[in-house]
Amino acid sequence: MTTIESEKLLIKGQAEALYTFLSNFNNFGKIIPSQIANWKSTEVECSFTIQGMADIVLRIVEKQQFSHIRIAASGKTPVPLELLWKFSQVNNLETETFLTVQAEVNPMMAMMVKSPLQNFVNMLVGKLKEMAEAGLV
Repeated sequence: MTTIESEKLLIKGQAEALYTFLSNFNNFGKIIPSQIANWKSTEVECSFTIQGMADIVLRIVEKQQFSHIRIAASGKTPVPLELLWKFSQVNNLETETFLTVQAEVNPMMAMMVKSPLQNFVNMLVGKLKEMAEAGLV
């Protein structure tokens, strides 16, 4: 199992607002990077293509109010993977958040995907921070 964790960011905003925003894949689509194509979503499921790689289907499988959201690969996704968004209210104005990805890949594949996945999770968390601090979350 390969585990990749984003940087932990302190975001100006309430854990409740971040959790609510990310609990709906229709909102999640607003933070995805440009390398993602064919984005489709409902509230609980999304599908997309990582350019030059694979088609991915994700589904929200668990939500703990204002604490975390667990997302898992669904359908014929080529790599079993799970994402976990964690939120921790630090004070009345700030929330710490990070994203962890766990993927079942062999060691050779892990070496190839580790850097792109690390960049991907950092971009997602960075974009969330940017949107939240602009009042868009």
